[in-house]
Amino acid sequence: MKELVVRLSAAIVVIGAMTGGVWLAINASDPSASSTDAGTTASSVGTEGDAGVAPRRMTGNAAAAAMQQIGEASQRLLPEGYNGIFIGMSLRDLRQVRRAIQRSNQPRPNGQVWEEDDASGARVVYVLSSNELLEQVQFMSRLDNPDELGPHFSALQQRYGTPTGIWDCPETEEAPTLRRFTWRREGASMMEAVLIYGQTVSITLVVAPTEDIGAALQRSRCAPVQNAQQLAAFPVARELRGERSTFLREVHRDGG
Repeated sequence: MKELVVRLSAAIVVIGAMTGGVWLAINASDPSASSTDAGTTASSVGTEGDAGVAPRRMTGNAAAAAMQQIGEASQRLLPEGYNGIFIGMSLRDLRQVRRAIQRSNQPRPNGQVWEEDDASGARVVYVLSSNELLEQVQFMSRLDNPDELGPHFSALQQRYGTPTGIWDCPETEEAPTLRRFTWRREGASMMEAVLIYGQTVSITLVVAPTEDIGAALQRSRCAPVQNAQQLAAFPVARELRGERSTFLREVHRDGG
C-alpha cells in the first residue's frame, strides 16, 4: 500500500507540473472558480450559475432551451465513440444508438440504470430518470499501474483543458474517500473520481448536468485542493462504503 501511494503521489505531482500548477491557476485566475463548481445548485438560481440549472425546475420554453443546452454541452464532453449520445435523450433512442446495453440489476429509486462494456475494458453506465430520459453517463475503469495516471490526465487536458476544480472528498455513508477533478461548463460538465483502495486505482468519468455535478460535490462535502502539499497527499480509502452513490458505483466487483 505504501509503495502504491508513493508512486501515485509522484504521478500527481507530475500532473500538477504538467498542468502548470493547476491548483494555483484555478485560484489565481478566479478565486471563486472552485467553489462555483460546487455552487450550481437549486439555491443558486438567479446567480451566474443559472446556465447549469436543470430543466426539471423550469417550464415551457425555458425548460426546452435549458435541455437543449445541456444536451449540446454533454455531446462535446463525451469520449470518442459516443458522439450519438446526449443528456436528455430517451431510452428508446439510446437503445437504438447503443444496441449492446443491458438493463442493470442495480436498483435506483425513481429511475433506471443500463450498462455495457466498452472495448477498452471500461464499464459504461447510463443513469435514466423515471420518465426514461438520460441523466448522466459514467465510464468506470481500473488502472493496474498508477504511472498510467500521468498519460491519462495529459490526454484529458489536451481534449478538455485545465480542470476548473480539484477536490478531496471525505468518507461518507454512501461513498469512500476519493479525489475528484471537475471541468465545469455551461449546461453540462464533466467530473472524474479517482479512488485508491487496496492495490487498485479506480477511475470514474462522469458527464452530467452542471447542477448535478455541483450537487454531488456539496453532498459529498468535497473541499478544493489549494496547494502542492495537498495535491501530493492523495486520499486512500480504508473501506468501500455503499453499493452505489450518485456518481460512484462500486467498481471492484470484477477484481476485488
